[in-house]
Amino acid sequence: MPTPSAAGSPSTGPGPLEALLAAADRALLAWEQGASLDDLLATDPPPPPALRHGLFALFRHRAAVDWLIARFAPRPPRPRLLRILRWVFIQVLFQDGVRPEAAANAAVARVRRRYGSAEAGFLNAVLRAALAGGRAPLAALLAESAPPAVRRGLGPELEADWGVWMLPAQLERLAVVLQDEAPLTFRLRPGAPAPEPAWEAVPVNATVFWRCGCPAALLASAAFARGDLYIQDPSTRLAPQLVAARPGERIADLCAAPGGKALLLAEALGAAADTASSSPSLLLCADRSPVRLRRLRGNLDRCGVRIPVLALAADATRPPLRPGEWDAVLLDVPCSNTGVIRRRPDVRWRFTRARLADLAALQARLLDGAAPLVRPGGRLVYSTCSLEPAENRGQVQAFLERHPEFRLVQDEALFPDTDHDGGYAARLERLP
Repeated sequence: MPTPSAAGSPSTGPGPLEALLAAADRALLAWEQGASLDDLLATDPPPPPALRHGLFALFRHRAAVDWLIARFAPRPPRPRLLRILRWVFIQVLFQDGVRPEAAANAAVARVRRRYGSAEAGFLNAVLRAALAGGRAPLAALLAESAPPAVRRGLGPELEADWGVWMLPAQLERLAVVLQDEAPLTFRLRPGAPAPEPAWEAVPVNATVFWRCGCPAALLASAAFARGDLYIQDPSTRLAPQLVAARPGERIADLCAAPGGKALLLAEALGAAADTASSSPSLLLCADRSPVRLRRLRGNLDRCGVRIPVLALAADATRPPLRPGEWDAVLLDVPCSNTGVIRRRPDVRWRFTRARLADLAALQARLLDGAAPLVRPGGRLVYSTCSLEPAENRGQVQAFLERHPEFRLVQDEALFPDTDHDGGYAARLERLP
């Protein structure tokens, strides 16, 4: 590989590749300091496509990239150099249109500009050794020599956790599914026109969702602008189906933002409103974040919800609602997100058993806070987008031990597949 060119030198200023690298470096530093990938993408204006795609690729393939860096670096790089090395390897291996020498030149120029010649020399030596043959030898090295855990790319703590309760074949298959990009799926709203010929049907659990090969065209379509469709993964249907809204009911969605499940509830209550009922339907949507509630309200308004919806900024561990007055309560709790790793690939690097224990404790407090709201004979539906037994069936069993006034009627776990994410939902009924 050639040595860095004069392009991007202090006299000429940074070029486009170095500017992209600088944005990636800032984003990865923010992630190391606690921001999520969702946070990194929720900027105004949105990040450029090259940065977005590169971040997704990095979190999906970080195990492979780190394994390669360890093969070519004479010593562990400093964190600030490791971020840059990761980005260069991602560009070379997983992004089209970037020449290895150009990516390396931009990286060395940025390091020399910011950290001096010694660190630039170290970086240049590693990249010269690794990229001498371009992309093909690196891909072959990964395919032929990388350990199975590197190829699965789950992250060490998540791999260890899943290895305890999953069969090896199940773990292998799931790892392959989670390396793929999640498709853009959506459902048609009640009363929407017939689907367009370019849309592909995705039947899941007797419900048809759709996907489109061109997300940009879908988002710019008249159907999206009219609110005829809602972008949603099929797994989100689990919990609202178990709520089973009926005419004239009062339903509280206590962790409602951004509103996908709330919209399903509102549609069911709205359809119920067309039938004879002695009392009007009511949906209360609560969330701790006023910002997320505004987003929820915008989503519901765009879709033309037909029933009264109250939005409430509140802590669901201590909901400011009168007890015993709700026919159904939906509690879609904060969780480890291990069922949605295709959409949030950084989850595999955030997962720790300590954090899992903290989340399980929060979920228990949320369940205890929601239980008194349910009237006798009413329903409490608990849901996660997690695969972890401690957050799902284990959490429900512990709740039932604390609350013998409830019984488990039905629960369902969904593992990620090519057509949908994973999740869990349980319907608990309060005894009359």
